This record gives sequence, C-alpha cells and structure tokens, in this order.
Amino acid sequence: MDRRPALEALWVQTENNRVAALGGRSFVPPSSLLTIFTRAAIVAAVKELICSEEDRIGLTDDILRDGVQTFAILISIRQPDQIVAFRRLRCLNRLPLDEGNAAKLLGDHAPRFLREQWDFQPYYFRRGHDVEIAAPEVLPFIQSVDSPTSGGFGDIDKLEIHPSLQDFFPSATGRVFVVRKTLRKVATVSEERRMAMYKNEKRCLRLINHPPHPHIVPLLSAYVYEGNCCMLFPLLEMDLKSFLARPAPHGSFRWSFTYFSALYGLASALAQVHNVQVSLEGDDVDFEGIGYHHDLRPANVLVNAHSFLLADFGMGRIRAADDGSETPFKALSGDYVAPECMDERSFAGLGVGRAMDVWAFGCLMLELMAYNYFGTSGLTRFRQQRSIAGPSGFITDTFFHDGRGKVKPIVKNWIDLVATKDHSTVGVLLQNLALSILKPVQERPTISVVCHHLSRISLHAHFSAAYDALTAALGEGAWSDGRGWLMKLWFERERLHAFGIVLGLLTEAIELAIPKFAELNGGKCVQILLDIFHKLVRAPESGGESEANGRFELRVATEAMDHLMVEPEGRETPLEDEIQRLVQDLWVLLPGIESRKAQRLWIHSMLDATNSVEELGRMRNVLGSRRPVAYQQSAAMATMKKIRLQMVHALSQEGDLARLHLQGDEIPLVDDQDQLGHLMGVNKHGEQVFIEVVHYDPSWDRIPPAERTLVMAQKAMGFNARPKPSNLRVLDCVGFFEFGNISDGPGFSFVYQLPESNQTPDPTASQGKRGIMTLHQLLLLSAKKMRTDQHSTQPLLGDKFWLANLLAGFLGEFHGIGWLHENLHSNNIVFFNYAEDVEERGISAVTSSTLRQPFVVGLDKIRPGSESWHTQGPAEHTDFPDYRHPDYHHTERFRVSYDYYSLGLILLEIGLWTPLVAIASRKEFSTLTPHALRTVLIDRYVPRLGYRMGSTYQAVVDRLLSNKLDPEPLRQVPDAMAESQAFSAFMDEVIDPLERLANGTI
Repeated sequence: MDRRPALEALWVQTENNRVAALGGRSFVPPSSLLTIFTRAAIVAAVKELICSEEDRIGLTDDILRDGVQTFAILISIRQPDQIVAFRRLRCLNRLPLDEGNAAKLLGDHAPRFLREQWDFQPYYFRRGHDVEIAAPEVLPFIQSVDSPTSGGFGDIDKLEIHPSLQDFFPSATGRVFVVRKTLRKVATVSEERRMAMYKNEKRCLRLINHPPHPHIVPLLSAYVYEGNCCMLFPLLEMDLKSFLARPAPHGSFRWSFTYFSALYGLASALAQVHNVQVSLEGDDVDFEGIGYHHDLRPANVLVNAHSFLLADFGMGRIRAADDGSETPFKALSGDYVAPECMDERSFAGLGVGRAMDVWAFGCLMLELMAYNYFGTSGLTRFRQQRSIAGPSGFITDTFFHDGRGKVKPIVKNWIDLVATKDHSTVGVLLQNLALSILKPVQERPTISVVCHHLSRISLHAHFSAAYDALTAALGEGAWSDGRGWLMKLWFERERLHAFGIVLGLLTEAIELAIPKFAELNGGKCVQILLDIFHKLVRAPESGGESEANGRFELRVATEAMDHLMVEPEGRETPLEDEIQRLVQDLWVLLPGIESRKAQRLWIHSMLDATNSVEELGRMRNVLGSRRPVAYQQSAAMATMKKIRLQMVHALSQEGDLARLHLQGDEIPLVDDQDQLGHLMGVNKHGEQVFIEVVHYDPSWDRIPPAERTLVMAQKAMGFNARPKPSNLRVLDCVGFFEFGNISDGPGFSFVYQLPESNQTPDPTASQGKRGIMTLHQLLLLSAKKMRTDQHSTQPLLGDKFWLANLLAGFLGEFHGIGWLHENLHSNNIVFFNYAEDVEERGISAVTSSTLRQPFVVGLDKIRPGSESWHTQGPAEHTDFPDYRHPDYHHTERFRVSYDYYSLGLILLEIGLWTPLVAIASRKEFSTLTPHALRTVLIDRYVPRLGYRMGSTYQAVVDRLLSNKLDPEPLRQVPDAMAESQAFSAFMDEVIDPLERLANGTI
C-alpha cells in the first residue's frame, strides 16, 4: 500500500483513532470511522484498488451505504482489494463475519479478520439493557479512575466509558464515567448463590425504580461478561461515609436547609422501596409488592452537590404485597442495627421488617445533624459517647439503643442538643421526628409518615432561609427608602411573609394549614424558595472546619449588594423583578381562598407600616408601576389611606374641594319620596343617583368647622381610587353640596353613582325608574310572608354564606385603610339589581342570587380611625339603636370592635333570616338594657344558628357579639396596638372561615 497513498492515509487515520481499552485490547469507535471515511476519501481509495474497471462501478456508494466498517477492517489488515469479493457475496454488512464466509473470502487472512473485526465493533451500552456479552467483544471502558474496592462478594470500579458508545448520557460531550459493581466468582459462594444474588439485586433495582425516582441510584445496564456478573451505575462525587469525613461540607451542604431537602429525598426513595407499584400497560406489567433495603448506612448512600441517592440493594428484597415484609435478620454489623434485630440474651438474629429501615434512617439523620451543626469533630464525639457496654456488661457497642429496646440516654441528649441549633420551629419539628422514629417497632412510624414530616421541615427551612436572605438584603427601613426598586424588594419580602403565614410555616404544627400542600406542591415550592435564596446569597469561602456551630453564616452576595447600593441602569432583568416573579410563582401554588387571604395580609402589613403621607405616596407610585392586578388594587388601597391621612393638611385639598363641590346644574334633582330611609335623585344627564344626607347634629359644635368641612371632602373622594378592591362594596361619590334641596335642616348631601348596570338614563319621570332594596326590608318582607309560608321566603344557604362573606370582607378592607363606619345595620346594606317581584314577595330560592351584589351605604358617620380626629359619639336619635355596641355610651371613642358587633348582628339576622327588630320588639325584651339584650341574643339566639348555618358560622357570630376579638374591651380609650390585634383576629377568625363557607371548603 506504500504506492497507494489514499489507502495508506486511511490506514494511518484509522490507527491513530484506535482507543486503548481496559484489559489490553483496543477498538476504533464507529463515530471516528464516519469522520475518516468520507465520500472523497473513499472515491480516492477505490481508484487505487486492484480490480477491473467494471468492479469499480457503484462501489463507492455501496461502501458508503453498507460497508464502511468492513472496508476499514480490510484496510487495517492490509487487504483492501478484497472489498470487491465482499460485495459480490453480499457480505458488506454481514458483521460479525463467521468462519466459513471468512475462509471463503480471505483464505489465509481469515483468522486475522475474525480477530480484528471485534475491534471495529466495540460493544454499545444501552440504558436498561440486561444482556450476556460474548467474550470476543470489546467493552468500551478506557480508563479506571480509582483503584477498585473489594467486598465480600464483589468489586466496585470507577470507570471511564467512551462517550460515543453509550446512551446513558446521550447529550454528553465530554468524558463519561460510570461505577461498575462486579459479583465475581468466589470459592466460598456457590455459582447458584452468586447468580441468585445478581438476579435479586437486578430485580430490586428495576422494580423499585419504576417510575424512576430521583433519589434512587438508577441501574444503567446489567451484563454478564467472561463469567462476571456486572451492573453499571452513574458515578457520583462520593458516598455519605466519605462525605461525613470531610472537614468542610460538600457543595450546597454548606447551608443547613440542604440537609433537610436531601433527607426528604432519601426518605421518599425509601418509601418507594417499601411500597413497590409497577404498572406498565404496554409491557403487561401490573405488580404491587413490599420491599426493604435492610442495609441503610452511610456507605450505601451516594452524594452529589445537593442531594442523597439510595444505593446498594444487595441485602434488599421485594415480595408480593400479600407475603408481608418480615424476614430473618442476616447480620449484626453497623451502628444502625434496630433493637428488634437481635435477642438481647442469645444475640441471635430475629425476624425483621421494613421498620428496621426506618430505625436506620433515624440514626443516619441524627449523625447527619451532628455533622451539620458540629462538624466532623462533633460527629466523632457523638459516636464516641455512644460507645458503652451493652446488656452483657462486657461487650461495647455504638448502637443507638441500649440492647433492651430503649434509646440510649446520650442519644436523647444529642437529640435535644440538635433541636437548639436551628430555627426554633425546625428544631422542635426535628426533635419530635427523631424521638418518634427511635421507638419500639410497634410504635415506630412508617417511612411514609417520616417522609411527610420531613417535607414540612424542609419547606420551613427553605422558607426561613429565603426570608432571612431577603431581610438581610433589605436592611432597615427599606419601605421608606427613596429608591423605588428597594421598596419593590420590600413588597416581595412582605408577600413572602404573608405566604408563610397562610401556609402555616410560622407555627410549630406538624401539619401545614393547607392539607396536602407539601404532597402536591412541596417540591416546586422548595425549588422556588431555593431560587430566591441563590438570587441573594453566595457561598462563603470554604476554609477549615466549622467547629463553633457547624453552620455557615448567611451573607448577601457581592453582586446583590452592589445592586442594592446603586440604582440599576439598563439591566435586562433587575433583581427586584426576578424576586417578584419568583414570589408570584409561590402565590400561584396557593388555592384561591388562601391566595386571597395572603393578599389581605400583605396589604394590611404594607398599610400598617407607615402613617406618612409622603411614604404612602411613594408606595402608591411603586405599586402602581407593577402590572399584576394585585399590585394595582394595593396601590388603590394606599391611595385611600393617603387621602385619609391628608385630612390633617386642609390647604393641600383646596383643588379637590373645588372639583367635588357641586354647584348649579351639577346638583341633582332629589326625589322627595323616601325609599326605605334612603334618597334617590336624577343628575343633569338623566341618570339615577343615590344621595346620602348628613344633617346638622349638635355634636358638630365640638368639631372645628374647617375639620368638619374637610371630613366631608374626604368622604366624597376617599373611596374613588382605581382599581377599587373587589370587597370594598361602596358606591363611587361624584361630589357633595351644602343644604341642596333637602328641606329638613342644614347639612351636606353626597351624590353617588349607581352600579354600571343601573346607570341607564331615566326616560320619563314616572316610568322606568328603579328603586333600591335593603337587607332590612328583605328581612321584614320574609317575616311577614312567614306567617303563611315558612319555606318559600328563605334564600339559598350558599347565597346567605356569600352575603356574609362579602360584608365581612368589606369591613376588613374598610378598616384596613383606616376608616370606621359607626353606622352599620341591615338598612344600610342595599341592593340595586333584583327581580321586580322581590319588592312585593321578598326573597326566595329563585331570587336568592340578589344577595350576591350588596353595597354598603350610610357613610354619613364614617371617620378616620385615629385619635387626632374627633368622634361625634353615639347619635341621640336613630332608627336602629339596637345595632350600636352597648359600651359605646360609656366609652370616649368608637373602636373597631363596635363595627364588628354591628356586623355580628347583621350576620345573626342573615343566619336566622329574621330582622333584629322582630326579636328586640318582643314584649319580653322591649324593656331590656342594651347589655341585657346582647346577653339574650348570645344565649338564646346564637345557638339557633348551629342547625341552620352550621357550627363554623355560629362560632363567627358568637365571636363578633361577645367581644372575643378585642383584647382590651373595657379600656376607655382604645389602644392602637389593641386595635391592630383586634383587626388581625377579625381577619383570621371571621373573614377566613366565612370565605371558606362561601366557597364550600368547610
């Protein structure tokens, strides 16, 4: 071939691409042949072949299609001209070639071809294959990474495999490594036993990993080669035994929360082992079984940068579900041996089941926590202190039990010590879990229960880390900082806090506030919290061992701090936007009711943070710049509170006063006919409007005129911010006028737009007008009809719940922006959209949906809830005195709980569907004092709600009427802190349960 340069070049390139394999053999990867044997190279080689011209016709195409490997082998053994004979006998793609055809085609060169052909067909490993590989084939292992480790029955090798000869990691572009476990032939183990062990471990690995579990080491492939039974696994950084010997934590384990997510993953893996369920319709597999590991220890747990993987199932078994899991214990080695494994007198192995794995898991968890909090020296100390004499008195062991079925006292001491090292809630939960695991076998929880508890701990640990990181990044006073992007981060911190409250992460309860949240969304939630943490925090420099407390301190990343100190310019995704997206992703995981509760908590926390007009203005501007509806509604709430606070700055409102002060033809024509105690009118456009009159009251003399006028202006403009929160069920005020055309004394008249569906122009003075209907009137009509029909005048239960929910939500948002109503009763609950026959017949099941569109009026007495504003005190004359709190006559100021009392009476009316006046006017009650009437209502009428509305609704009404929300009901002047506590209790104990009732979740 020296005089045939093209063929010689192919030979040289082929040899240069030959790869040395372990065992002294070599191979040429098929992927290399594709780059060497191009069309141009084959054309040039064919020209140099010694053959007839007609044999060259189409030969290049035939080689490219079917014979590249065969041609390469012939070139390698220096017999390229024989390619023509291979084509003639149709053997271009008949590899591996048998001896007969080889002798026929190559004569004396046949033996060399038969040997060489295997070098060009190295074995290709496929994921999931279980095969026997013929001895002549070349395995594509090219390097041993470490010296093999040997055990009683086999060896463990860490090998490099050629990347083009495997599909374990199909996208791999660099080096690929695997772990090979070999069950070799051993003189002390029969061939039958060895094959049984191999088949059992394969069976376990294949059954327990369907579906694939991220924390069970996958069996990549299994094969028998030259008598050795082999299994291939991914190569991870280390096992847990090596991990625990490191002076500094590995990877993300520098942060404590990583241990909890890793332990949860390991527990979930063990849960899948204990309860095997394989259902593969296409393969006709439907298997349900019981499995166990029975050799859980650090050497059999693999570790990557952030998680643990369960490995080595040599001692494991899988049985049919009906067979049970108990089996004789096979060994007594290791520290994690459960007390039920041996007889304390004879030391003989006893029957054990899956609970043995649970005990071992508890032991492993405690050693991990000792390492986490106290480093390697702490773990060594823990192990040394466990080394005490057993029941016999002369054998020392490091078990976790005392040999008599009880946990060693030193182990309990370490459990208590570990509980003090982390966040208090995490510590308590961890302590309770450890103590529950290390119990006698009959009392020990299943691994599924352990898994459930760990999901709670992991979620809390990650939440605390993310929240602390965000708090550390903000520093003090972020909400008042002039830089808008920093305020945005503060918003997200408050949203994260609201998320934690709603989920129940700020308590020590084992169960979350939302059932099955961890099961359904725990993994997503933890990942999002982890993303938030890593946006803000970097890993500290790894140095020596952390002996002080085994933990690395949280430090804000340099990049994040640079951003927090300098206004961002021109960045594609600012940090605050990334955090907002991630927190929003968390909120999306909440069910609708809990999401709305979180929204309420978030808004309240923001509005409660400041009483500065300037800061509220900045808050409104920043919130308004965010696109989600929740931010827009929060901006409106901030605007409303800002307007309320601006009432102390009269001059700043002159322009607004001029705009809202109606004059001339702007003043509507007032209908002289009183509609259930309310007035309607028609504006200059012919549209109906609602009018409220604030008549002169002698108590005005105590309020300075300028203050009184300013209050009127604020009432006119205070609730018109957009978009209006859905629960703020008040009409939009278009303005006010003094005296107007109201003939019964001086005062102010306020003009309100009707809801959009009622704003059609009035075509005539006598036709097409619609009035209003009040809750009080509906109750009176029903009471009247009840004399002849006790059932047809009742609304649907769901609509009653919905009405109660809306009224409570209204009061929550009304108080949330700092206003007090002071005039809440059923006649100030009005409806504009209702069927015509409701005015005559009252409500019924058919017209019950009317109750879902209430509006709250009677704002003539509302005022800011602040000590800087005067209160008019209880009105001397009112048509609805029974709705007033009995203590209002004796205290100096109105308080939020007085509005709550009025709401409680309205909810009592709704629940019984009876007007309060029908009860209070009864002869036996007509002379009662307000306090005595309240006692009668609580003792005799609230209990009747139980069988009509349920115990939850009854409890809500009882709280509202019994002063149970007010921490200081007897205090003359309400304290700001007590008012805030009452408001928080109102949200938790009234709004939340009513919303659940309305949405059918209770």
